[in-house]
Amino acid sequence: MDDSKVAIFVCSPNSYSDVLKIFIECKNKNWPDCPYDFILATNNQFFHSIKVFNNNKANDGWTDRALPVLESLDYEYIILLADDAFISKSIDTQQIRSILETMSQEQILFCRLKHYAQGKKLQKNPLLSFLNKRTPYGLNLHKGIFKREYLCSLLGDGSKSCWQLEIDWNRNASKQPNSYYSDHVACVKEVIPTIHGLEKGAYFPSAINKLKKMGINATGTRKKMSVFKECLYDIKTGLGNFLPPEIRHTLKLIMIKFGVNFTTDN
Repeated sequence: MDDSKVAIFVCSPNSYSDVLKIFIECKNKNWPDCPYDFILATNNQFFHSIKVFNNNKANDGWTDRALPVLESLDYEYIILLADDAFISKSIDTQQIRSILETMSQEQILFCRLKHYAQGKKLQKNPLLSFLNKRTPYGLNLHKGIFKREYLCSLLGDGSKSCWQLEIDWNRNASKQPNSYYSDHVACVKEVIPTIHGLEKGAYFPSAINKLKKMGINATGTRKKMSVFKECLYDIKTGLGNFLPPEIRHTLKLIMIKFGVNFTTDN
């Protein structure tokens, strides 16, 4: 596939400008030969070598900031990355090209970039497997490759936040039969390894430590989550990523009694 048909897309508000600078530093360090255009949807910022779309708004949301830009683009595929998905290791561009070629040939609408060891393998590409319809956060806005028009359709009219969209998708996944999509796939390895940097505006302590080992200072003035809260977060995400819906729901009810809060009850 022609590289010009693909773009990296990041949606980030002015209030995360410090986080975005670290994202850019990590990308330049670990993917210096990236052949794809870098598109940024934001409020009022400017960066060299990035196609910036400013809406000159304040207090907007991710979806209503991202959707008008995505609809105006003419790329066929979008590599969507969150602004706090810091690329942590060197990227093999040929692997990304291989995935995109397979998506084009097999009419795949979405590729989950987060490692997914389960699933029915895709014979034409050993990097991919079909995504189970019940996979929690199988469809997500943190990192993935989307057919651009499909991504626009998922975002609807832009009135729902990215959080609400993921909640809706996750609830829908919990009600699906134990079967596989024919047009949604996932990577069996981390082809774009990332460090998840923040939750609700606060840095994970582990993220700061990992970035420090890369020679990147992420302290600044932004607050840091406690180690205890990060441990609770890891437990919650562990439940979401590895347990089937029935067991996950039961364990959530038990943990709620001990004061642990969850985004959904599924």
